[in-house]
Amino acid sequence: MRLEVADCQALHYADASFDVVSSSVGVIFAPDHARLAAELTRVCKPGGRVGLTAWRRDSGVGDIFAEMAKFMPPPPEGAGSPFQWAEEAYVEKMLGDVFELSFEELDTRHDHHDPAEMWELSARATARRTCSGTRSTRRAGASWTRR
Repeated sequence: MRLEVADCQALHYADASFDVVSSSVGVIFAPDHARLAAELTRVCKPGGRVGLTAWRRDSGVGDIFAEMAKFMPPPPEGAGSPFQWAEEAYVEKMLGDVFELSFEELDTRHDHHDPAEMWELSARATARRTCSGTRSTRRAGASWTRR
């Protein structure tokens, strides 16, 4: 496995480069959801898998974001909300014509005092679910297989 930093709305990879594309609460923050969906589709091989985790708006993280929003400027015009990626109907609209969609709602507690340990746990869980075929979406995780 190789981890790289890239602009998820303009990936520098060739079409159909990957069997698996995975992100744990990362790409959900891209403002242009249509462009993101197009890029995920473009770089994923036919028959490949895309796995994402996203928080639900009605979660503790949603509460935190709602409080922070009071002190922040509004998002840019037309920017999508990261919480939309946890809504099955929204994902169906964005990717349902290309991927077979499957969702599983998870309620994940983190009782770790070490942020690095928490990060490793989250990253390993997302990669394992995406690569192993366990499909995962109160942190919402989803896994999709490209038709």
